[in-house]
Amino acid sequence: GLYTSSGDDGISLGAFNVPRGSVTVSSGGIILVEGVDYTVDYFAGKVNIINPAIESSGQAINVSLENNTYFNQQQKTFVG
Repeated sequence: GLYTSSGDDGISLGAFNVPRGSVTVSSGGIILVEGVDYTVDYFAGKVNIINPAIESSGQAINVSLENNTYFNQQQKTFVG
């Protein structure tokens, strides 16, 4: 998908409660480092770029999300 952001609201992932470590961000073919170049609000599903050099470079920022929550095993108990 394509997302255009203006302001400080970050890049929306289109999902909430995103699993930790499932977000990959790159710019100009270089994988960025979480905590150095960007931060992720896993609960709200937003990525914020914190490295000003990346924002000012003019390169496209690509965000990919691997969300396997539908394929995990879940234990459920039914009482009847």
